[in-house]
Amino acid sequence: QMFGITEKPKVGLRFENHSHSHFSDGDNLGEIVDLLFDKGIPIWSLTDHENSEAFDHLQEGRYKLNSKNKYELEVNNDRRSMVIHSQNKQLILLRSVEYWTDKGEIGIHGYKGKLPQKNIPLDEAIDRALDMGGYVVINHPYFWEGIGAHGRKNIEEAVDKGAAAIEKNGTETLIQIYSPTRAELDARQFKVPLITSGDAHRLYMYGLSGITFDEKAYETALKQNGMNHADAVKDLVSSGNFKTYLNYLKLKEFLGFFSFGAAKEAENE
Repeated sequence: QMFGITEKPKVGLRFENHSHSHFSDGDNLGEIVDLLFDKGIPIWSLTDHENSEAFDHLQEGRYKLNSKNKYELEVNNDRRSMVIHSQNKQLILLRSVEYWTDKGEIGIHGYKGKLPQKNIPLDEAIDRALDMGGYVVINHPYFWEGIGAHGRKNIEEAVDKGAAAIEKNGTETLIQIYSPTRAELDARQFKVPLITSGDAHRLYMYGLSGITFDEKAYETALKQNGMNHADAVKDLVSSGNFKTYLNYLKLKEFLGFFSFGAAKEAENE
């Protein structure tokens, strides 16, 4: 990768925790699901910009996944997560969003209900996310769309309001390497977990960076939370009970990352 180092995923249940589909500015939803099954990544947060329409379309039957794989969907009663079954494999999908506050973007994972129009105050957005059962990650904090770009005081405010983790993002190249470096320092300073992610917008970005949960720890968290996947993931992330792996994009991949066109219309509506 960028520095000639490739970090392999740790043994355990891999969690793709920051990603985008064609419901905002990423690749085709069905192709992403196929890819995650092929890669053996069983837990996924789809954090499209300002919307959770992919999750909602799936649960309402308004989007049909590739029929050749015979997917079956099992939506949790609280509609904060679902399990996509394919033969003897499963993919856990959290209802999530990358949400724009008045200070920049945060990731909200495993939530229910609707969020108001973007640009609401950061503290209000976090309050709402927690009230709706979700947990908050401070995404790419010093990137130009991150809340740290407006000052470190916003990182501290987010942590004080209950943000669960700070993200170290694999899309950030040498020219902006200060962002993941400062994220790591802030995680230590504010005593919150440092989570790694790939911010995947293109299929080739999936699986490059993320975290893994120990299988026994996940089973325990799941039982302790009434078999609710959203709460199990929230507990493990908030407690830092995971291992990370991170691979920066190469320059050519980085340029591809910034080549997305306008958002496509949802397919099979």
